[in-house]
Amino acid sequence: MQKSAVVNFDYSILSEDNAVLGTAFNGGQSLASCVSSFRTNPFGVMIMDCDLPDRKAMDIAVKLAMAIDKNSPEEIRFLKAQYGSTKEFASAKEYLDRKAKQVWDVFYNRDKKMRVPKEAMKTLGVTNLPSLEFMLGDSVRLFEKDGSSTTVDTIRSILTNKNLDYTFEDIYEYLLFAHKKYCCFYNLKTVTYLIEWLDCDVEKLAALGVDDKTITKALQAFSFTAKLKYLFKGNLKLSMFPL
Repeated sequence: MQKSAVVNFDYSILSEDNAVLGTAFNGGQSLASCVSSFRTNPFGVMIMDCDLPDRKAMDIAVKLAMAIDKNSPEEIRFLKAQYGSTKEFASAKEYLDRKAKQVWDVFYNRDKKMRVPKEAMKTLGVTNLPSLEFMLGDSVRLFEKDGSSTTVDTIRSILTNKNLDYTFEDIYEYLLFAHKKYCCFYNLKTVTYLIEWLDCDVEKLAALGVDDKTITKALQAFSFTAKLKYLFKGNLKLSMFPL
């Protein structure tokens, strides 16, 4: 739930480095400028709307955000040594992890490579990258059963996003994890897509729960030349080869 608190905020924190505040690492919006949202209530008192519990947590969040905007692992390490054992630091870190995903939004900026302060964020342990569970979890749990192309469309979107660093190998490992954890089985459209990416590696497909019958059916969508390639590579049994 969003919290509101009367602000008794130390604005000197924000003036320590005016070159940082309002200027992001990628030349756009900064993390520090997005850390807090201020408004005046009907009684004329300025209040702070945020997910942080108190002023100390906000002070720490602002200092960390400014260090991130400068991409300074050294400043992050200094602040961790100073505040890292406090509950306010933990709150600030969790808050900045969410804010970083908003400031450096990989979905909104999918076609333009952003400059992101990765070294500083990594030192703090926050990221602007959504997890594969976040991006693919619902798809493999819900839409594979419907026979839709949702999983394939999502994987393609991940691999073509200029600001996502995930490789197909990362995605395969997630699909393997999801198969084991959720007992999900991949539909024909997904299997057809995976056959090409995995070069029809039957062993890797089997690890995903794909049986020979499904592989044979999926191969019907491939050209005769592609089928021959997989056959001669030794990946397929002759009985699986749909001429």
